[in-house]
Amino acid sequence: GPRTASPTRTARAAWRGAAEVGKPIVALRAGRSTLGALTAVSHTGALAGDDAVNAAAFRQLGIIPADSVEELAVTAAQLSSHGAATGKRVAFMAVSGGFCEIFADRAEDVGLEMPALAPTTIARLREILPSSAAIANPLDTTGIAQTDLTIFPRAMRVLSEDPGIDAVLVGRNPWRAEPVDVAAIVRRFEPWREAMRDTRVPILTVGDSICDVSAFEQRFCKEAGIPPEIGGVTLGLKAFARAAEWRNWMRTRTSEVEVSLPRKASPVVAGQLMAEHEVLTLLERHGVPVVPWRLVKTREEIGKAAVSLGFPVLVKVSYGSKAH
Repeated sequence: GPRTASPTRTARAAWRGAAEVGKPIVALRAGRSTLGALTAVSHTGALAGDDAVNAAAFRQLGIIPADSVEELAVTAAQLSSHGAATGKRVAFMAVSGGFCEIFADRAEDVGLEMPALAPTTIARLREILPSSAAIANPLDTTGIAQTDLTIFPRAMRVLSEDPGIDAVLVGRNPWRAEPVDVAAIVRRFEPWREAMRDTRVPILTVGDSICDVSAFEQRFCKEAGIPPEIGGVTLGLKAFARAAEWRNWMRTRTSEVEVSLPRKASPVVAGQLMAEHEVLTLLERHGVPVVPWRLVKTREEIGKAAVSLGFPVLVKVSYGSKAH
């Protein structure tokens, strides 16, 4: 009959092929909670595992984890539209001080850095913004940017040239519905398109919440030359941070991520159970801390081992073909 390929071998081949061509893998993780893991066993069996182990494997293999279907979609869309930033140092600007506070909180949650602006950047921004504006990162342009339409494109360009910044994020909520005068709206954003062109670092837009992408929003981005919004401040920033971490992993990874076992280690055969003492020996040989233990075969050896280890002790059967 037909032979089924080893899932482990197939997964490793898929990972290796994706890494070689620079294509990120985003995976939905379920069964992270105690109850979730128990539920997963009922329908996936051996595919369910300890979340800490899975998380470590994802980090080692450069797999981007997603904790929900929405996060999976946002992360995949962001990577497809924008790729991954070269680092996690970001600057943010908006017309709302409240939005700046929300952004700063979420940036810290997901591990993004918001460094202080360089003195030259601050000086250049003072020439653009009113004297009442506090020049900092995040940058609240104040409401005057709603009437002086030159402020936003000039300020985002200045921020993009700051040597300590890897990306600039600009507060802009996507269009939910089509405005009355589409041509006027597109003309209004032409300076944005010019400011975002050929910059040292990417300039992206982010909304204060996630929403469906309307037909007009898609049309607007295409006609105005504005990059698609990244998926809201909650999921979008997390996706941005994970994508930057993946890019760093790609930059520092070795050609192969393998665990080479020494020749003397107990052989590990797929599908074959190992006795507990074999597992403990294998872990010790690779420097993994284990509980104190002894392998004994007689009653006399049990007594001596118990005295040596110190009470209380636990006695267990260690036999390769017996799962317990």
